[in-house]
Amino acid sequence: MTPDNKGIGVFAAEFIPANTRVDDPSIIYYNEQETLEYLASLPNDEERKKWLEHSFSKDGKLAVHDANVDDGGMINHSFNPTMKEDIDGHSYTTRDVQDGEELTEDYTTYEVVDFCEKLYEKYGVEDWHMNSENNNNNDNNNSKITF
Repeated sequence: MTPDNKGIGVFAAEFIPANTRVDDPSIIYYNEQETLEYLASLPNDEERKKWLEHSFSKDGKLAVHDANVDDGGMINHSFNPTMKEDIDGHSYTTRDVQDGEELTEDYTTYEVVDFCEKLYEKYGVEDWHMNSENNNNNDNNNSKITF
């Protein structure tokens, strides 16, 4: 759980120096048709929403971390993140990260893909773009959007 008990997060197990690659992502990409087919295979709207809550958009597709391989889907949002994605597609620490400190990313840097946004609305997934616009002035208090 996060220190504020609002959700699950990912925490450093040891000190991590700035600019250290901190992932080995196993991301599965779905185009619109594949996304719709996968959602149809889930048993109910609650499961569909849960799956979408841990997705993001990249390269015009919906992307999810393979939960069987990595815990990237548990990375929470912060306007003052401890990680950022580099041009190579991997996440690197933005500064020194202390043992026990939460690893976070800024969701507002993610791509907006129309079909994903429509699905988020349909299934009631919190729109992190809307939330980031409303909370953008909260950077000083390390505001988080936790799914």
